[in-house]
Amino acid sequence: MKQINRMKKGILIGLVILVGFACEEKKEEKDNSKASEIKTEKPKKKEDVFTDLTEEGIKKKILSFLSKNEDHFLTDSCFRIYRGQMNHDKIEDWVVAVNEREYAKKILTEKGNLGAIDMGYLGNFNHIFVIDGATGKWSGRPIGSSSEAPLEIELDYVNSEQYQVVKIFYRVNTSKFVGIYNSSIPSFQEIFKWELYNLSDNQAGGKPTGRIVEFVGEPTSKKSILIYEADVVGFDDQAFVNQMFTYEPKLKKSSQEPIHVFEYQLSEGKFGEMKKD
Repeated sequence: MKQINRMKKGILIGLVILVGFACEEKKEEKDNSKASEIKTEKPKKKEDVFTDLTEEGIKKKILSFLSKNEDHFLTDSCFRIYRGQMNHDKIEDWVVAVNEREYAKKILTEKGNLGAIDMGYLGNFNHIFVIDGATGKWSGRPIGSSSEAPLEIELDYVNSEQYQVVKIFYRVNTSKFVGIYNSSIPSFQEIFKWELYNLSDNQAGGKPTGRIVEFVGEPTSKKSILIYEADVVGFDDQAFVNQMFTYEPKLKKSSQEPIHVFEYQLSEGKFGEMKKD
């Protein structure tokens, strides 16, 4: 319990750390999430396209982008590679998630950044890249998160019937979020985000809280996003302590009526909440 309390106290510190790591953080109007947004990094120069569109060629190019020194720690296990229809052409594109956990441990330990260490080596150490399968052009950004938990990726038709978007599931301290990103190279735009659960919610007296996010629609069509209140069931306190940043709770709807409904707003380029009658 001492470790859990320590994590509770670190939540506010964690948000500050995320802002500190952001390359181009700026104030934005409040949206539909509690997560701190990390701004898209500027793309590399135009000549830095991917010319070898094989898994090995892509890994090598990404390593050249991310390498800080000779002690870089990227291995094959740091990469998760996906194929999808990320634009309007008929050629499959590449989506690559990269986890720099070992590098994060080295850097944060050297700096003595105990706040970030306690929150799962928090910072800009999880990355996402989207690479055009036809041209080798790319977009990408770091996802400010706890690097103890690699990014979880799903490709889905959400706002269009013609191309997919990237769903990214990531941890920030004791919370898990889902963010949806629309890739229009060289930009990589967040169009929705929401907190799925917080396993040590200060606003609930330190108890775990959750939400269920459902995407409603045909598999290859536009979808509505429905948010439901949820209970965390069978929470295992000891398992949480032992696996603070990988423990996955079970969530169960506490109501059959959604508390929020979102539809894609073409004029805004993102999901907006529908007003109740």
